[in-house]
Amino acid sequence: MKKIILHLFIIAAFATKSFSQENYLGMPQENKTDVRDRWMLGFKLGENASNIFDTKGDDFSSSAKFGRVGGLFLAMPIDENIGIEPEILFSQKGFQTVGNMADNSFQLRRTTDFIDVPLLFQFKLSQFFTLCTGPEYSFLLKQKDKFTNSNLSVEQLNAFENNSLNKNYLGYVFGFDLNFQHFIFGVRSGWDATNNSSSNHNSSPQYKNVWLQASLGYRFYNNQPQTIFNQLN
Repeated sequence: MKKIILHLFIIAAFATKSFSQENYLGMPQENKTDVRDRWMLGFKLGENASNIFDTKGDDFSSSAKFGRVGGLFLAMPIDENIGIEPEILFSQKGFQTVGNMADNSFQLRRTTDFIDVPLLFQFKLSQFFTLCTGPEYSFLLKQKDKFTNSNLSVEQLNAFENNSLNKNYLGYVFGFDLNFQHFIFGVRSGWDATNNSSSNHNSSPQYKNVWLQASLGYRFYNNQPQTIFNQLN
């Protein structure tokens, strides 16, 4: 996963350099394509490649699992180069693992559905390239485990209410956006700061989520520059 992230950042760097040296769609750079000082409301859809990392020395190995992600975002410029972007997303995470039990091999696939609320700080290095980083709150909606071996396949679905600390997660997100007027391509890497289990809950394995996210979005904005300070005035 680290190699994938590195390759994506290299691609983004070359794309930004190319756009900065050439006109966008044959137009000068000092034109309406630079909308960094606009308020923007948008939506995005994409995919997560998620996994977990062991936090309690349980000697548990796993591999990545793909899931859907989608939701809304609001970009609020502080000035042309800095902004704040809260998002609210439906996000599927999880993992898969294989093992042996009583001389029979098995596969476990866990899918966890979250509502993710990242609060991102934007650093707009150019009109086409934005770095994003910030904290994220996640609430676990439900969890589905599918256990399969040579003899049977069993699914278990658990729905959760907000009554336990281990259904509420805090994490951190880092990534970038490639901006093409109304369209936006985003890449995020995130990881949890809290375990899947609270201190008084003995679940195994105890782990934290980690994920790589890619999405395509569409954003709405008007032609009038308007920063947060303009709104306050």
